[in-house]
Amino acid sequence: DVPGISVGCLVLDAVLQSDLSCFYNESCLSELKFQLTDSPSPFNATPLKVSSSAASLPTIGGLIANLMVEEWYFNSSYESYFDQCNPQACTYTYVKQFDIVYVITKIIAFIGGAATILMLITLPIVTNIQQWLSARRSPAH
Repeated sequence: DVPGISVGCLVLDAVLQSDLSCFYNESCLSELKFQLTDSPSPFNATPLKVSSSAASLPTIGGLIANLMVEEWYFNSSYESYFDQCNPQACTYTYVKQFDIVYVITKIIAFIGGAATILMLITLPIVTNIQQWLSARRSPAH
């Protein structure tokens, strides 16, 4: 039984509920060294020093929670940036490479659009031409 190390059904839950108190205790570290003597990488550690702010050791889960950003304050000011940086000029370049897939897609879209437009206007044009021709052929009354 290692002090500060919790045991649970899930390894992650056990680790998050554990604290680092064993690493502040010389006898606990000696026990860990003894348990890990068969380890391929040697375990060489000295006990940590307890600071006044770490009188009560938080859990590993608490330490991880304190590492995360709770709220992000973002304040961008381009005027302040340009006042500090003071650039002579501000330019940018945009490099666009030839993209064959884009060209093929545009050609197919153009052909599809042209075919749709031709289908919509061809029937009325042909109907009007046929009516005009039949009116010319038929004798006037």
